Amino acid sequence: MRKTNAFLIAAAVILGLTAIYWLIQGFGLIFSGVSIRTASFYIIVSIIMIGLLLFSRRRALLGGIIVSTLGILLAVYFLMVKFTIFDAFPFLILMCVPMAISGLLFIEADWSKRKKST
Repeated sequence: MRKTNAFLIAAAVILGLTAIYWLIQGFGLIFSGVSIRTASFYIIVSIIMIGLLLFSRRRALLGGIIVSTLGILLAVYFLMVKFTIFDAFPFLILMCVPMAISGLLFIEADWSKRKKST
């Protein structure tokens, strides 16, 4: 049970810190005078991440699958939209990698819980 909680806490911290980063980034853009449309993208992303975090804390396996799949799909999207890897690299490191890692940790937490119960 301790391993399960450790995996859940680690996944929640990683996804939570990522969501807080993008929320601060969005509000920073609003206060610096950038258009609301640009800043709202960052705020919406952070709200979605917080929602996924809350959902994944309840249902670790399904939430982990959704979070990690979304992280991988976002990585593919950013690589297709940006012309070079150097343009997509900040988004990959700051958004996609933490989502994929936290999703895998949620999945591992569920598997650890199921392994203990059998």
